[in-house]
Amino acid sequence: MIICIDAGHTPNVDPGACANGLKEVSLTGDICDRIITKLAAYDADVRLVPRTDSLQARCDYANSIGADCFISVHINAGGGTGFESYIHPSAGERTKQIQASLHEACMACNRQYGVPDRGQKTAQFTVLAKTNMPTVLLELCFIDHPHDSTLLKSDLYLNDIANEIAWGIVEFCGLKLWAPDSLEVAIGRLQQAGIIASPDYWLENAQAGKTCRGDYVAGLIRNMAGTLI
Repeated sequence: MIICIDAGHTPNVDPGACANGLKEVSLTGDICDRIITKLAAYDADVRLVPRTDSLQARCDYANSIGADCFISVHINAGGGTGFESYIHPSAGERTKQIQASLHEACMACNRQYGVPDRGQKTAQFTVLAKTNMPTVLLELCFIDHPHDSTLLKSDLYLNDIANEIAWGIVEFCGLKLWAPDSLEVAIGRLQQAGIIASPDYWLENAQAGKTCRGDYVAGLIRNMAGTLI
């Protein structure tokens, strides 16, 4: 199962919507990093789509690796408020299903924060039209709305909405928690998630009858705790 997570807009090239001291490009990158971290616990190959300025190149990347679904994260603007999701007008049943799964998951979070539901919509956006797999584009909040922008500055809200997006993906894809069958596989997963940086050390010392250095263990605990926030 290959899952593509697409952070809208391109660092140092296209900042996207900007207002209230916020930039869409920074917010989408932050949220997508959180989604990927949360999905690291599941048996799936989760990829951050290269943040090129070419939307066609982003679609080509997902198509070339045979991705099973593509989730594009954006922040809205234009004077409104609330959350909305998009699929292509000619999308098939599976795409409609993942839109429904993600939309309801996000609204489970948004209702607690007073974010209105703007509905499940269709559009001819490039990433919806040019990808070969179920694709959904999420517009999380309005960067230029006072209440929405306050939420976008809240680490708690960003973490909660990322958690719900990840859960919507888990539900749609039927993902199972990763069950590594060896210490080497488990350590590889921890390294991939950025929790440990010295896999050889852990392979040698995380064994019965051996002792791990306190500073290494402390770093492991801090990094693990960071993924739970």
